[in-house]
Amino acid sequence: MVPVMITDLLSQRRAALLHVVQDSYGVVLQTDAWLLRVLPPADAVAFMTPVQIGTLTDIGDVSYAGLPRVAALGYLLGDSNTTPMASMVHAFQEGMGRLMQRPGSKRALTSDDVALLGIADGLLRIAHLGGDIAVARQWVVSLVNEGGIPRWSDRMRSLAGELLDPRGRLHVLPAQDSADDLALDLSLRAAWPAAFHDVPLPTFKAEELLRVLITEPVPDESERSAAWLRCIDVLIRKAARQLTHTVPDTVHILQSVQHAFKRWPYEQEPHRKGILPVRWIIDNEYQVQSLLWAILYPIYNESLVDEVYVEDWSNKKPRIDLGITSLKLIIEVKIARSPRDFTEIEEQVAGDVGLYFKNPARFNRMVVFVYDDCDEHHPEKYDSLRNALIQREEIEDVVIVRRPSRLPNQKTR
Repeated sequence: MVPVMITDLLSQRRAALLHVVQDSYGVVLQTDAWLLRVLPPADAVAFMTPVQIGTLTDIGDVSYAGLPRVAALGYLLGDSNTTPMASMVHAFQEGMGRLMQRPGSKRALTSDDVALLGIADGLLRIAHLGGDIAVARQWVVSLVNEGGIPRWSDRMRSLAGELLDPRGRLHVLPAQDSADDLALDLSLRAAWPAAFHDVPLPTFKAEELLRVLITEPVPDESERSAAWLRCIDVLIRKAARQLTHTVPDTVHILQSVQHAFKRWPYEQEPHRKGILPVRWIIDNEYQVQSLLWAILYPIYNESLVDEVYVEDWSNKKPRIDLGITSLKLIIEVKIARSPRDFTEIEEQVAGDVGLYFKNPARFNRMVVFVYDDCDEHHPEKYDSLRNALIQREEIEDVVIVRRPSRLPNQKTR
């Protein structure tokens, strides 16, 4: 009975939040575009008709149409799931040129975090398309740095600055006792995940935040209601993932290993007298496997296995490094000590794939984890190796992490 009551409560709250968003749609153009950018497509369809969406995405006359239109175009350009039309790019660039010439634009953007983020979003996409945004970037970043009166939407301003000028602004985490601040933070993370890649989650109790979002009065502002709506979905999805892990979840965990190296111990001097300095060395493939075991076992428990022999092929007895039996997933661990090792790893994994999957009922997928221990960093090797390996049907993904920056070169350990 309780699960049914919870489901009904969630449905009612989602409907109430969507109602606020729907009632305000069509009033402020940049807010309409922000809603499209932040909310999942299913929710957008719930409060916007195809005609309304078409009206927003149709640039119409490419002549200057003011700050709201430029900011809205920025959000539309920033959506990486769409391919921008040349006319849309031109309209945005022309609009930016005129904005920077109007003194009133700076005053308006000082108090409009939604518009500021939209402009930054569009400029970043223009840069990715090869456009020159140097002057516009400097103009927008100066507005971000000027700040303004503190508002619940300040997180949008910080994100706008980070998109164009990464300086760690997002590492100043929102207040853990503010549902608005937390909901906005989690919503922005969902819409702009790359910008938050190395930003730790704020400290909060998920169940308490969800209780507030479900039981407190519905906000009367569309942006706040949208943030609450998206945050509820994020929290529910996170809870569901904790109950059922998937192969993509495992890939995400392995990708997080790079950030986990942030506090890797390697002391020059001991902290206490009479003991040796603490120096955690990773120097071979077996030690990489031990690291991954420590990370994965609390999550997968008995489903995690290591050093397991699979079915024989002739005289060979192939043995997997790590496996997650519940997912039928093999984690193949490799270490690169020199640039030429990346080519050798490609050949080794190709040979392993031919041996490991004789019995697909036991294991049918593989993730390759490569620990880069080269004394000189060669990140251009990463995509070449990844692109070569993921062509194989059985390989789900390739995760490559660089050794902790505190570890010395191989010869000086």
